[in-house]
Amino acid sequence: MLRLIQAEFLKLRRKKFIVLMLLSALFMPLLAVFYFRSADKTVIEPLQFYKWTTFSYTAWIILPVVLGLVSTMLMYDENQNDMLKQLWIIPISKTGYFFSKFIVVLSYSVFIFQPAIASVFFGMLPGYITFEWNSISYLFKKCIEIAILTAFSILPLLAVAAAGKNYILPVCVTLVYTFLSFILLMVNMYLHPLSSATAIIMRDIPGVILAQEVNIPAALFCIGIWTIVSIVFAYISLKHRK
Repeated sequence: MLRLIQAEFLKLRRKKFIVLMLLSALFMPLLAVFYFRSADKTVIEPLQFYKWTTFSYTAWIILPVVLGLVSTMLMYDENQNDMLKQLWIIPISKTGYFFSKFIVVLSYSVFIFQPAIASVFFGMLPGYITFEWNSISYLFKKCIEIAILTAFSILPLLAVAAAGKNYILPVCVTLVYTFLSFILLMVNMYLHPLSSATAIIMRDIPGVILAQEVNIPAALFCIGIWTIVSIVFAYISLKHRK
């Protein structure tokens, strides 16, 4: 299992596109700087600034899409080059193979710390926000929460990528899956794992009002059910890949 994980990280080192995707983390912090400058706001509450840069579209859309694309890339090369036949001959456990991919996705979800660090830097450099240890510690605590919950919520996308032989379907599913979660968050947040994860994340952010009262056990149950279904689906799909 550890060798599989090591091999996955070594393969990622050759993918320059992975590095380019990291640059998307700077989009919201830069946009926030231009927004607050045009609004002629010289002093901003740190949490208000962080809501713009880290807790909004970065957590809702950018991070899930990036993780979905990473999931697709992790599976695509082996599917394209028909390497699974060789892996099954070794043999390698189907669940071990799938979880090694998931560990990479979970590790890559620390992507969320980049806009957090950029938020602090871009906010303090022009003097928009002041250094407050409480707000910074809250920011990074929420980033840990976002990284873990989003990674588990992306498991269905990894399962879809494991079942397919090309990248078109997983990429399309990633886009639909992400935007559907945004819609269901306002309708019923306990139907979609990403909606449930977003609800847990947003439950204690000042100024955020959700359509439903957040029930954390129900949200975790939703994520857990989808996680189990994804693992079973991926195992069955990989088992039939001869």
